[in-house]
Order: sequence, then C-alpha cells, then structure tokens
Amino acid sequence: GPPRKKDTGTDTDTGTGGGGDAAPARRRGVAVRRVPPVRSLPWGLPAGWRGWAVTASPWGSIITRRKGTVMSTPGELFIVSSPSGGGKTTIIRGVMEDLRRRGRDVHFSVSHTTRAPRGGERDGVDYHFVERGVFRRMIEGHEFLEFAEVHGNFYGTSRREVGGRLERGCDVFLDIDVQGARQVRASVPAAIKVFIFPPSLAELRRRLVARRQDAADTIELRIRNALKEMREYAEFDYVIINDRLEQAICDLAQVVATSRLRPRSMQATVQPIIDSFASALEEG
Repeated sequence: GPPRKKDTGTDTDTGTGGGGDAAPARRRGVAVRRVPPVRSLPWGLPAGWRGWAVTASPWGSIITRRKGTVMSTPGELFIVSSPSGGGKTTIIRGVMEDLRRRGRDVHFSVSHTTRAPRGGERDGVDYHFVERGVFRRMIEGHEFLEFAEVHGNFYGTSRREVGGRLERGCDVFLDIDVQGARQVRASVPAAIKVFIFPPSLAELRRRLVARRQDAADTIELRIRNALKEMREYAEFDYVIINDRLEQAICDLAQVVATSRLRPRSMQATVQPIIDSFASALEEG
C-alpha cells in the first residue's frame, strides 16, 4: 500500500495538484491522518479533487466526500471459504443477485491464477489468467492482498481489485481458501469471514464428480484437503452448512444484513443524530 505518515489527529485537504498539505482543520468527532496526495494512491482515483478528505484505512487510505461532519460509509469485505466443491461461488452469486435487486453496490472479486482455464471459463470474468512469471512479479511488487499455491497453481487477490471498491462504498466478496482468508484477515481485521461446510463426505464427492473437472486422483486429493480446511472453521465468524442451496443463500444474506448494524457501518446514520443532540444541548 501507499506510505503512511504519523497520525496527527488533523484533517488534510488534498488540494489541486502539488503534494503540499492544506492548513489542517479538525472536524468535530472525526480524527483523520495526513497521507500522501490522492494522485499517489494505488487505486487510480483522480488527483486534485477539492472537497474530498483522505483518512486511514487497512488499505493505506480511504477517500470520502465531505458531508458536513459525517464521512461516507466504506463497503464491507466478506471472505467466504469452503472446501473445493462446497458451493461457495454459487452461494455468493445468489446473495449478490438479491443485493443488486435491492440497489446495493456489490462486487465479486476476480482472482489471479497461473492455472489454465477450464472449459467455458473467461479471462477477467472467472479469473485473471496470467503466466507464472507475471504472477511472481506481482508478488514482488506487493500487488496482492493475499496469495497462495493450491494444487500446484498460484492464486491471488489483487489489492487494486478490492481496495478501490471498498473505498467507494461497494461491498466486496472474496471466494478464497482458508490460507488466503487468514492472510486477508491479518491485513483487514474488519473483514467478515464465513466458512461453508458440505453436509457430508458422500455429498462432497458427488458434487466433485458431477462437475467433471478433475481426474479421480485429484478428487481424492481435494477431499483430503477438505478435512484439513474444515478443521479450521473456528477461525471464522460464521458457519453455514450447504445442505440446501436456497437455505444456504438465505443464511449468507442474513450475515450480510447483520454486518450493516456494526458501528463502523452505522456511522454515517448515527452521527447526525449525535450532532443534533449536541447542537440542541449547546443551544439550551
């Protein structure tokens, strides 16, 4: 992420062009930190926008438009993990369809991978397919929020893919394994982690065979890895059993709804109430 400077507890305007800070001005009840000019941030946001504030975030910066004394609410990051064949991608997409119908801005993060595309997979839609050399250069450039080698191939989540959308208030869903989920949570403690269980070994094997993507020995390897992953479920915030797809989608939707009530998500709603009380009491 971008370099961070010492927390001064003062507000910083990004100005128009140069890298100098404007005169600090503290907003009531909101302490922010000095950061580099907007144009230096890795998410590609325009530089020189007046009326924008830059605050600290797990990504290095959050850019929010001023609205009185209240900052816009960033999006939520949902980490969804399961054994291969557990159904996490289908469940995520089912929840996202419902959220979009309700007018919510959501995004399914597309991972980078070094493996070859499977039948019907599209570059930039299912995965960003890259050569191993490209992937290694991205690692060296600290461009991944998380990455791991799984079944002999590299997979990773780009910081740019996630960070910019969260800063703009978009909810982002990550479909990653247990190892990747651990890395993301270490960098983004506010992320919400959900683990999805298959209902039984027999059902997991049936699903893996039915999708016709792997040889028999690969399926057995995935099943053995599934046991290792399921034993890590206590690291997660929520657990869903994918026995019936409709119910599993409903369960994940409830997790999303609950996340909206966390203090960080309610800030933009409750701050005007607090301010109205403060103003009334000061006048009284």
